[in-house]
Amino acid sequence: MIVNIQVLRAFAAIIVVLVHAQDWVVKNNFSYGAYEYLTFNVRYWGNFGVDLFFVISGYIMFMINSKKHRSPVEFLINRIQRIVPIYWLLTFVLFVLYLALPSLFRVSGYNLEHVVTSLFFVSHFFGYEVPAVYVGWTLEYELFFYLIFALTLFIKTKDIYRLSLLTIVFISAIYANWYSPIAIEFLYGGAIFIFFNHFQDLKNYKSNLFWLPLILAIGFVIYHANINQSERYIYWGIPSAIIVCSAMLVHSINNKLLIELGNASYSIYLIQVFGLPMMTKILIKLTPNMSGIYVFAIISIFSIIVGYIFYRLIETNINHLFRKKLL
Repeated sequence: MIVNIQVLRAFAAIIVVLVHAQDWVVKNNFSYGAYEYLTFNVRYWGNFGVDLFFVISGYIMFMINSKKHRSPVEFLINRIQRIVPIYWLLTFVLFVLYLALPSLFRVSGYNLEHVVTSLFFVSHFFGYEVPAVYVGWTLEYELFFYLIFALTLFIKTKDIYRLSLLTIVFISAIYANWYSPIAIEFLYGGAIFIFFNHFQDLKNYKSNLFWLPLILAIGFVIYHANINQSERYIYWGIPSAIIVCSAMLVHSINNKLLIELGNASYSIYLIQVFGLPMMTKILIKLTPNMSGIYVFAIISIFSIIVGYIFYRLIETNINHLFRKKLL
């Protein structure tokens, strides 16, 4: 795995956690006083971490296929083994908690249909705004991408033609109102891989000058925080693609902490559904008058740490078990 891509995954997961952390602070009426600026108003723009994830995912899928040339079935099994087990585990845990302690939840109405459709990544087809584990809406897009990508593997063709097929299918799905235009961002990632794979010399070209477009792209996203969601693939998707391209061209960020957080990004992304409300409720009981900026920092750091621990103790062992069984 390219080091800087792992760092970007860490960045994407963390800013999404910060978005939801600020939401919890605001919803529970913690006062920021004069210090809200320290959050950089991340709850208005930080969801672009999802757009960044989608571009990275598109890049990685094309990269994996170019190296290993798996069959469609092998590809799908590998992807399912990667994302399904802990997502199912956390969905079951959430539903059991809801049945046992419904007073802990702000929302009501979890039912068996909601859980089952969530487990099979089709909850939006049944009229649910989000799955039971609310951040799982992105996984429903991911699985659709994996499925269509796997189908294109039945055709032995060049990546540029595979990308063209994917483009036709995705635009058709968007036109049919099955998915939001944000799904196009997977295609950006594929295009980036094809570009760098064609111009092989770029792989070895590194310059810190490319930090400039990366920073400008993030600044553009922050400036265009209030966007129409139907145009998200433009205002947040294209900057995400620029960020990924720039990250490929700057020198490697060999920071062990950031790389480890990148490895744990999936767990960090999912565990926030439990970590943020848990610590918020604890702080409400212990220090209801604490400054919002401290609450924001505490619940964010707590959720990220819990996500990393979950990655080390649960995700890695489950993945190892499934790989062993599949082999």
